[in-house]
Amino acid sequence: MRTTYLKIYQDALRHNLRAVRQLVPQKTETVAIVKANAYGYGAVQVARLAVEEGYAAMAVAVTSEAQELRAAGITCPIYLLGLLMPDEFDDAFEADCIIPVCESTDLALLDKKAAELGKTANVMIAVDSGMNRIGVKTENGPAFLQSLEQYPHLCVHGFFTHYACADGESHAHVKRQMGLFANMVAKIPNPEKYIFTAANSSTTLYFPESYYNAVRPGQIIYGYMPEGHAETREQAAKLPHFESCLGLFSRVVHVHRVKAGDTVGYGATYKCAEDMWIGTVPIGYADGYPRCLSNVGEVLIGGRRYKIAGRVCMDQIMIELGHETDVKIGDEVVLIGKQGSEEITVDEIAKLSGTHPNEISCLFSPRIPRIYCNKY
Repeated sequence: MRTTYLKIYQDALRHNLRAVRQLVPQKTETVAIVKANAYGYGAVQVARLAVEEGYAAMAVAVTSEAQELRAAGITCPIYLLGLLMPDEFDDAFEADCIIPVCESTDLALLDKKAAELGKTANVMIAVDSGMNRIGVKTENGPAFLQSLEQYPHLCVHGFFTHYACADGESHAHVKRQMGLFANMVAKIPNPEKYIFTAANSSTTLYFPESYYNAVRPGQIIYGYMPEGHAETREQAAKLPHFESCLGLFSRVVHVHRVKAGDTVGYGATYKCAEDMWIGTVPIGYADGYPRCLSNVGEVLIGGRRYKIAGRVCMDQIMIELGHETDVKIGDEVVLIGKQGSEEITVDEIAKLSGTHPNEISCLFSPRIPRIYCNKY
């Protein structure tokens, strides 16, 4: 097996899945977001755990992700979250997906395709409550629902929307979107016939009024806590603990001494202030380790923090080991996780990279082996 690898902690994932289930009413369905290979954690493995923990459905972004789940024997409903072009309809039917629709969807062609296959297309109406990404405007939701009656092979499963600022950017924006969606729901005839889902991770944690009859947790399954808003601090204090679910490990493959004034790596961006030791670790941006951590990121070796020296290469990084060192070839390197009393988290790497934790784990490429094990 490769020297660089990820550990995915199944007990921690299971803990987080249970924490969400315990947070919402028993009658509320939970839909696990497993798009983008479950944020890098492994879609099939996470989906299986979610089903075992009582999750009613999975949600993915594209049809190929749904097909992977079906090929692995996942039989629960699978929601697609992204709109389809007509040449994707066959794949959606093959994977038995719940298909998102709005006025941009070729509804006549979708209905025709369903008829040709002898099937009914289960569809979710995408609602734009203020994200301005996809969906019918909230004020047009009831009329759009009525317009679907002309298509005999389309069956409306429900409605979904998404919040733009739930992670902490604007409490007022979230409340405004929630109000618009609630006003639309109030105008839908026979609402008991439909699934209404609006709550992502943040609103599942901080806004119980957003639950309706299904929630869609994503990042909290993987241990990434949304920041929340100043207005939700009281609620935050009552929340369950969510566990980090991965560790990223490698080993030192080379150690050598360099002289003061020497440079390290591409572009000679790191200049040695003194005679020192440099170590090399076989991970790079082709593995998804962010190049923007050049000269700023840190790793753990022997329970101590060491700084990256020079640019992150495609396949390797160099580490500043100091004037004297006891680091040797073969020593374990922790890029994410605990070693001794020190810990590097996905959140820390995301902040250094100027991005969101979701992006960090999504970037980890398939060439890094995943080892599924327990944390405790």
